Amino acid sequence: MYGEQIRICRKKAGLSREKLSAMANLSVTTIYNIENGLKAPCLENFIRLANLLEVPADVLLQDELKKGCTPEAYNLTERLRSLSLPEKRRILETLDFLIEQAESGRFTPIYAQGRK
Repeated sequence: MYGEQIRICRKKAGLSREKLSAMANLSVTTIYNIENGLKAPCLENFIRLANLLEVPADVLLQDELKKGCTPEAYNLTERLRSLSLPEKRRILETLDFLIEQAESGRFTPIYAQGRK
């Protein structure tokens, strides 16, 4: 449920319900109700919360959508953002190689090879 994702992202951002409610111009009770699935925010408030929490809406909606950005993909994107272009290219080439190996059935995770 997206209310739970809003709570998770709020806590990751280090925000209390009180702080988020003040930033969003919503009551603490409204934030509580949204996080606990008791109330659905209107689209305007949902977008405001996503922007304040600095997360894509599909991360908040991950349990509701059939397709979208997973938290893992979002976290990877955020980590790549701070790297130089050559570093990004090298990492993406490595990921492409690993994905091709996995799709062809030739991928053996490092831990399965006796390494830790």
